[in-house]
Amino acid sequence: MIDTLIDTNILVYAHSDQDERKRAVAVARLSELYDNKSACLTTQILAEFYVSMRRLLKPILGNDRQAQRTARELLSDYAGLFPVLHISEEDVVAAASLVESHSLSFWDALVWSSAKSHGVKKILSEDGPTGTTIEDVTFVNPFLEQ
Repeated sequence: MIDTLIDTNILVYAHSDQDERKRAVAVARLSELYDNKSACLTTQILAEFYVSMRRLLKPILGNDRQAQRTARELLSDYAGLFPVLHISEEDVVAAASLVESHSLSFWDALVWSSAKSHGVKKILSEDGPTGTTIEDVTFVNPFLEQ
């Protein structure tokens, strides 16, 4: 049963050497969620992941062309590993409403509205109001669980 939406920052930490503890936690959680077939992504999260990884990889790989290719390959890998939810216009409107009512960033609100509309109960993210449940969807920060 899919009950967790993986946010962009968890995917990025799994490939970043900037914080080894967060990398280890991200890799362990992704592995667990994959093994349990209990998580998903959204089209928004995949897009954000591509942009973030391209930016992260460019100085490491030395050129933008290689960063683009590697980021695309990683994006494709994740799209194949986890089900991908599509964002509807209703999700976008609900996100805008949540920004007004809960003072979230629009992008965090869009992650929430996508989870809500697809019946996903948990958002695994370093962002958002950690520990807060909004209409049956809870923001969980895996880096605070340790």
